[in-house]
Amino acid sequence: MKKGIIVSVLFILLTNPAIAVKREIPQKPDVRKWQVSFNREALSSYSVVYDVRTATEKKQNLAQGRVNGNVILLIHGQQQRPQIAFEFVSKLALNSKSGIVVVPVVDTPFGKDSQWRGDKGKIVILMEMARQLLAPEGIRLDGYTKITEMPVLINNQEVKESGIDTNLPISSKLTIMGWSHGGLLARRIASAYPGTIKGLAQITPAGYIHWGYTRVDKTVCLLSYFFIECANIAKGILTGQLCKVMEATWGLSSGTIGDSLRSPSTCLTSHFHVLKPFRPVKDMHDCTFLADHTGAQVSHLKHIVVMFGASDFVFHPTNACLPKKEPHITDQHRNDFWQTYFQGTDPNFTQRTVTILPGNHIGPMAYPDIYMRTALQGTGQLLQSPTVSLNDHQIN
Repeated sequence: MKKGIIVSVLFILLTNPAIAVKREIPQKPDVRKWQVSFNREALSSYSVVYDVRTATEKKQNLAQGRVNGNVILLIHGQQQRPQIAFEFVSKLALNSKSGIVVVPVVDTPFGKDSQWRGDKGKIVILMEMARQLLAPEGIRLDGYTKITEMPVLINNQEVKESGIDTNLPISSKLTIMGWSHGGLLARRIASAYPGTIKGLAQITPAGYIHWGYTRVDKTVCLLSYFFIECANIAKGILTGQLCKVMEATWGLSSGTIGDSLRSPSTCLTSHFHVLKPFRPVKDMHDCTFLADHTGAQVSHLKHIVVMFGASDFVFHPTNACLPKKEPHITDQHRNDFWQTYFQGTDPNFTQRTVTILPGNHIGPMAYPDIYMRTALQGTGQLLQSPTVSLNDHQIN
């Protein structure tokens, strides 16, 4: 009897090592800067890595040749910097099975071949950055296959299909999560790399509304809604969210201004284009992309969770076949949503969740616990015994 109890306890500790030794993030991770060359263009990339695995977990990963669960690749929204929303992202890492979240960002690609400008180029670069960031930990991406023969150089070193992954002892699949424009981009990345990415979480995402018919009216319409949402977010100052509002504002403005200021120098050192100083406009236009099964098929995913903000004006749930509030969602609403935007996904194969959470476009910053929990539960990556408390918030 005693032997059975001891074996059971050891099994729990080994399969859920965060219980044995508490995971911790002592401070904000450092932001690293990279120089990326792609499509005859030099770009700046920035990244942070949240690796909260304990020494025991790392030894276990090495012994079994794989991480626990999936590494999380987080794609931030419009021009945001990688260190934004520290509380939300750190809790993702602390409470995920793998204990690893990688957050790369890159300036808007605007190289020689127009096919690989904007989000299409980001798809390639961000995946290569994920491989680069995991390599020092001995982790390779299982099932990875490149989608273009166009070379990618990171800090002047060419990244080959099996280059940085050769002989790395630990394998992992990815669960990709994206916020705002990053939610749309995350889906497009998941569609491009079906062998590696097995779960998708979209947080107050773009990609669920038809913005117009031409490049100009799409971008202008989105910008109009965006400015109204900025005013909506600013109201948070009156409810004690001044720091959150300022953080979001600084992240967006510094990213957009920085991208614009860095673009002229790339005209001199790499591919020249007269419109390159305005490449953030290309980034905004890509945010108007309507994602469905025709342009971003994701039927291979095992988990999909889509989270809308109840007070998000720019990407409101009513734009996506849903009511205004979570309690009003019916089975018919859910069926219409999945048939419209995720046709081809099989509910018997893919665990699918669509929900409306509290907050506006920066909901993950104002309500980090509920967004973190929903993202991890919806993708099957939540630890059985969470490391930090998960506080429920009333959905109004």
